[in-house]
Amino acid sequence: MAKIYLEAKANQEPSARWAAAFWLALGAGLMLKGPIILLVVCGTILLLSLALFLPGQASLPPLDRDESRYTQATAQMFETGNFVDIRFQDQARYLQPAGIYWLQAAAVSLLSAPEDRDVWAYRVPSLIGATVAVLLTAWIGNLLFGAPAGFLAAVLMAMSLILGVEARMAKIDAVLLATVLAAQAALAKIYLEAKANQEPSARWAAAFWLALGAGLMLKGPIILLVVCGTILLLSLACGDCGRPGVYRYCCSLCCRGSSRSPSPAKVRSLRQPSVTICSARSRRASNPTARLPVITCSLSY
Repeated sequence: MAKIYLEAKANQEPSARWAAAFWLALGAGLMLKGPIILLVVCGTILLLSLALFLPGQASLPPLDRDESRYTQATAQMFETGNFVDIRFQDQARYLQPAGIYWLQAAAVSLLSAPEDRDVWAYRVPSLIGATVAVLLTAWIGNLLFGAPAGFLAAVLMAMSLILGVEARMAKIDAVLLATVLAAQAALAKIYLEAKANQEPSARWAAAFWLALGAGLMLKGPIILLVVCGTILLLSLACGDCGRPGVYRYCCSLCCRGSSRSPSPAKVRSLRQPSVTICSARSRRASNPTARLPVITCSLSY
């Protein structure tokens, strides 16, 4: 892996023999002690991300006016003691929810002092978000396409220029990317379990909603565009593949978000939209909490 990294860093095309040697060693390790080698690979991806994202965190000045506005608004939160009414100088700053300002304030409180105005402390959430995004990319790729695709996708993500820039800026985008990938990972896990006629675990539904809530606290409905677009395209794909009950099963579990998941027998009954809608109406009549608006339900039908 070190040889591949050095060749890529020198703008040389990595040799196929080193890639083959890596996967042979990885396969041998999985045959011997699988969890240990997986920890080694995850640790390698983590170290690669930190090696690419850490340089310049403290030395680079604010890169654009938006980063200066975020840091100034967070600094004013400490000065006024008001962590709800976000302001930039004398103007209200209600363009986004307060999530990113709270994360930056927590990082400054833990790692620095508000009066020092160390810009690197404000960038810590972006650094963590970019690193988590790389790890989630590896996990999603491994889940959907196998270990080689997941590892390659994580390396490409870590080496991408735009993510490297966002990891060094005290803004929303890197953290938002991590929440989007977390929601997509939970949704993929639910879909694959339902497609295999298994009862999806409620913990993945909880992870989906937690990631969705975190994304909404960062930049409002932006995360909904990605998640709902995934569900909509997945609905079309499953309909074309002749398995229309699978995506409705996924959406019903995500929309319910409780430990009582529908059984595989109910998946087959979901193939009739009229029956599903009627049953949903009856559940709403008997359960007041089911009246909460859920966008993914409307898209799935």
